[in-house]
Amino acid sequence: MMTSKYSITFARRGLLLLDSTTLTDLYFKLHDWSKVRQHAIEENLLQTRTVSTAKKHSSEIVSRLRTLTEEQLHLLATAAIDEQRYLLWLAVCKRYKLLFDFAQEVLHEKYLQLDLRLSYEDYDQFFNSKAEWHEELSRLSMETHRKARQTVFQLMREAQLINKHNEILPVFVSAKFLRIVCQDSKDNLSIFPLSDKDVRAFAR
Repeated sequence: MMTSKYSITFARRGLLLLDSTTLTDLYFKLHDWSKVRQHAIEENLLQTRTVSTAKKHSSEIVSRLRTLTEEQLHLLATAAIDEQRYLLWLAVCKRYKLLFDFAQEVLHEKYLQLDLRLSYEDYDQFFNSKAEWHEELSRLSMETHRKARQTVFQLMREAQLINKHNEILPVFVSAKFLRIVCQDSKDNLSIFPLSDKDVRAFAR
């Protein structure tokens, strides 16, 4: 669940596709996120080098996955890899308000305007505008800000929303995907490079 404050604890963490699908499969066996996290740590399912890393890694993934509805999780477990990436982008955006707002206000809007080049300057302008109203952002060091920005672009590349040249890529998904993604909020569709026609059609 997103809060009014911004968090950047996603910094230095990617989309985590393989580990996320592993824990999703485990969830449908245990039906309890606390047990999923405990089992992942005890069995070192994520193949980390230390217990402390396993705890942090599993906690991060679980915190993202538990933002998804049951139907979204079912789709994540069964969908083709492209839609899995999009669902994990949805999960990380739902987990982190800063990512959600950036995707909605910058990524989606630039796509609608046919301005397909996404730059670090776009992110900095967005970040600075939010920092004027959010003390938790204005207190960040330049180094922390830089790392967070780098991770945001890494996430978008791994989700295949932008290419290596930071050009926005259109999303091609099934009607089923669109329906399931917006079942808990029509705003979810606005974090993707989708046309207004697609958003209106499935966000009623």
